[in-house]
Amino acid sequence: MHRFYTAANAIVNHSRHASELSKLFLMESYCLPMINYSCEALNYNRQQLQKLNVCWNNAYRKVFQMQLWESEKELQFLCERLDFIHIYSLQKLMFFT
Repeated sequence: MHRFYTAANAIVNHSRHASELSKLFLMESYCLPMINYSCEALNYNRQQLQKLNVCWNNAYRKVFQMQLWESEKELQFLCERLDFIHIYSLQKLMFFT
């Protein structure tokens, strides 16, 4: 998780003048694979999934400059993106099929 946050901070700091969707695309391209690596082969328990979901939600908060008490669920819905728990489930499903 430390590498994920380091990469997320680097993207946000180096792309200050880019649009939020560009930053989100960079997060999905470079940061998401760090927490999503080989998740098809691993069985996470509920606590581990929740921690990884918090990491991914914090990336949204960082990109869109939201506070911790603000919910990112509507934002993910409007951007037509999934939270980490659904990304994990979708990758497992695609792996088994």
